[in-house]
Amino acid sequence: MSRIQSAILDQTIENSTYHHVIIEGLVNYFYKDLEKLLAQNRKYRTAFTLVGNNISQLADKYGNNTIELLLSCVRNKFVFSGAALEDIKILSNNMGISIGLEHMYSSEELATLDGNMCVAKLVKNGRSTVPVKLVVGM
Repeated sequence: MSRIQSAILDQTIENSTYHHVIIEGLVNYFYKDLEKLLAQNRKYRTAFTLVGNNISQLADKYGNNTIELLLSCVRNKFVFSGAALEDIKILSNNMGISIGLEHMYSSEELATLDGNMCVAKLVKNGRSTVPVKLVVGM
């Protein structure tokens, strides 16, 4: 991952090409400097898809501030059924909306999702949308 980061950051911003980096098994490939790249990814025309089965393991290894920073850099978030309880607690707080009458999914609601459901919080036109339930993998 550090080589990929170097390749992205070594480009001049004017001449950089669009990159889409997929990191599956985020806990296995995460390192502290990745936070810096995630915070500046749009500047370098880079999009990241981060897939993690148990993000609370990152808190164990790097601390809770790392999880907060990571989630603040991620625009679109999905929680699938079967997520670990610790992850559900972290994500339900992060995906909640306290403005207006919009629905906030509790950790209990996320923990009891049916097998073919997920809750998604998306960004559209620079604004967060209301978290919605989606049917997946029919």
